[in-house]
Order: sequence, then C-alpha cells, then structure tokens
Amino acid sequence: MLTTQPEYINDYKTYVSQLPLPENILTLLIDTGKLESNPLFYLEYASLFENSFQFNDSSRIVKQLNIAGFLCYKYSLFTDNLLDRNDKSMTIALSNIYLEETIKLLTSIFGLDNAFWLRWNLRKKEFYAASKLGKSFFQKETISFGEYAELCDLKSAMGKIAIDSLDILSACKNKEAYDMLLESHKLFSIGFQINDDIEDFIEDFINEDFNYANYTFIKNTQDKPEDIVDANKLFYINGTAVELYKLSLTYFHQALDIGKELNEPKWIKAILGKINETESAKM
Repeated sequence: MLTTQPEYINDYKTYVSQLPLPENILTLLIDTGKLESNPLFYLEYASLFENSFQFNDSSRIVKQLNIAGFLCYKYSLFTDNLLDRNDKSMTIALSNIYLEETIKLLTSIFGLDNAFWLRWNLRKKEFYAASKLGKSFFQKETISFGEYAELCDLKSAMGKIAIDSLDILSACKNKEAYDMLLESHKLFSIGFQINDDIEDFIEDFINEDFNYANYTFIKNTQDKPEDIVDANKLFYINGTAVELYKLSLTYFHQALDIGKELNEPKWIKAILGKINETESAKM
C-alpha cells in the first residue's frame, strides 16, 4: 500500500533533486531508506521550536530552515566520522556538499552581514570542541557525569542553530523562551546521547570512541572486557543498560516539562517519541 510521505521529506527531496550534482551523488543524498533511518524530527527541526517565535513569511522561511537543519545535521555526522575515525573515502565529498548547501540556504535567509553568523561560528566552535573533549576522556581515570553532560551538549551544538535562527528572525525578542529552549535542547541531547551510547556499545568500543555506556559498565564491573560481544550481553544481564535507560528518561522528562511550559507541540511530540522508544528498550 502506498503511503504519503510527510511534507518535510518532500521539501528536502525537491530541494536536493534540483542541485547540479552527479546522479550518483543525488541518489545518496535523497535515498528514502537512508533518509528514514535518521530520526525524522531532524527533517523538520526548525518547526519543532517555531511556536516561540514570530516573524514575517515564517512558513516559507521555516521550510528553508528545516532543509538547512537536516543538511547541517548530516554535515555534523559526516564530520564527526572524519574527526573520530579518520574516515576519508566519500565522506569528505558528502560532508562538503552538506556544508555548502547549508550555508547557501542560510545566506539566502540572513545575507552575509548578520548577527546570525556570530552564533553560527559559536556553534561550530562548540561542535569541534566536542571531539577534543571526548578524546581527553581517555586520559582520565574518572569522568564525572557533569563532564559527560557537557560533551553531549557540545556534540549537539549544530542543532542549536535552528533555535538561534528563529531567535534572530523574531521581531519580538523573548530571551526567556530562547534560553529555555536551549536548556530543553541540552537536556534532550543528554538523554539522546545516553541512548546512542547504549546502542553503539560494541561499535564505539572497537573504534575507540568515548562511550558512557562502556565507561559505566567497566566502572560497575571493575574490569575491562576482553570479548566485547560477551561484555555487551553482560551489560544487559547485570542491569547496567536498564540503569542508563532510566537515566536518559529523567533527562527526556525534564526536557519535556520545559517543552510543555513553552507550548511547543512538535517539540513535545519529538520528546515523547524518544520517551516511548526508551521505555520499550528498557523492558
């Protein structure tokens, strides 16, 4: 049975299909299966926060910001692979395309001489700082949860650009709402990263990427595993996975409380989706 794709997916595909790129690259950029393997809310990221800001022509601009946001998200993923795993091949080419198209869209909205670019530079600085901080953890015996929370916030820095954009565009500045959205985003990102670390328990161990699930398991068992597959099984059997899922849920619920206070229905829906997903995984 044919299903209608959400408008934000069609908007993204329409934009990308018109780019002057080789057919094989276009196919990689708009492959439906790969698109839907990402959390779908990344395809409408600016829409998640739009209730808190008012500006002219908002419907058209938010659509553009959604596309730019997803391109920026993909850029951050590919760049993260380059920084952490020295993965070259097609990664560099695709990363450059994602960044170039993000900047083209954002420039069409903000122009060149706009305060927005100060925040863009700040978020890029934060994003690159995440890689440095994550690598520094391997030099330490003990990592506090506060340090890990900072890493989660830095890794999600490019996502904050959606909130920054809406705030810059807004005719009536609401600093309280802006700060609250950033806090909700931070809390959500902590929960999201904990879940991601649980799911990447084996992969990150093999690739020597810092992973809080690995770190917590080793701390709980007082032993670095020799067989990571067996360790992953024990990770679930001894309750460490459930402990971490419960921890991520506390952060999702805190993010949700702020979303409800601000009455951001799409953001609330995205958070509830992760809560339901986490509750199912925890069982």
